[in-house]
Amino acid sequence: MIRGLLLSIGIVLISLSMLSITSPISNVVSVSKPYCLTIPPTVKAIAVIYENSTNVRVYAKISHDNLTEIVRPPFNTVLTKGKWIFEVCNETYPKIFYKTVNKTLVEKNGTVVIIQKTINYTKVVTTNNAAYPFYVKLYIKCMKIFEYKDIAEIVGAVLIISSVFLYLRKRF
Repeated sequence: MIRGLLLSIGIVLISLSMLSITSPISNVVSVSKPYCLTIPPTVKAIAVIYENSTNVRVYAKISHDNLTEIVRPPFNTVLTKGKWIFEVCNETYPKIFYKTVNKTLVEKNGTVVIIQKTINYTKVVTTNNAAYPFYVKLYIKCMKIFEYKDIAEIVGAVLIISSVFLYLRKRF
């Protein structure tokens, strides 16, 4: 009874250590509020950050294991195990302002003429709100069953050898 159990557990451990899910999965998330994601140690994943198609430039803040980085999309990063937080840091966009200017002209005959002129100029405005989102495309490339596959293979082999040893011991 114990020999069969050891043999079957050993075979299962070796089989599962060789198995991994390699069907690629992708998902797109629109980030305007902080988006939190936890990556387990058995996953290989990539995040592609890109912005929407407006004239607003969005800067993303990426936090992982108490490290924060501010990036400008498009940006790619490999997601390692742990907690990831994606959020909008700030937005910049060009805005047209108008200014009225009084200009004094003195003509040849000595008359003074005051002319009002409207001048428009463009200024880059930076805001800290999240009116425009950015997008995070998550690619999960591979997911392993065990984090430490070598240890699972060794334990499986030891269990199989133990079951064979117990079988031979009882037999002879």
